[in-house]
Amino acid sequence: MINVGTLQINRRYTRILIDTGAQRSFVSESFTKGFNEPLVPMTQTLLVSTPLGDDIERDSHYPSCEVEVEGQTLTCDFAPLGMIEFNAILRMDWGEKHHAKVDCYTKVFKLESGEGLILHFEGDMGKATSCIISVVRARKMMKK
Repeated sequence: MINVGTLQINRRYTRILIDTGAQRSFVSESFTKGFNEPLVPMTQTLLVSTPLGDDIERDSHYPSCEVEVEGQTLTCDFAPLGMIEFNAILRMDWGEKHHAKVDCYTKVFKLESGEGLILHFEGDMGKATSCIISVVRARKMMKK
């Protein structure tokens, strides 16, 4: 399941994609220009396959970015990646870390904060371009 919406990352509003099939959380390289925290080396190089079939290596990340949902701060580990349509892609393990429950009918993500509060994120999936959805579907089909 994928969902599109707007959240704050490191106190800046940004367009995000939540993709439960993504293998990693990514942040746009252009969006990171406003980050105060430095890139940290990864213990292992990450090989990323793009929807166009290119392979890109990444060897650094932002391990503790702040993602705000309903006024509560959750953390996320992002690898920088050249993206245009979105400033961030959140993967399923981020949801797992925050005990996410996905309502496929209403397209609402329910997350649990560190204090046990239930947070809701309702994206605007209907406004996503069919092109982006096609690219995500194509990527998933190529993995099969």
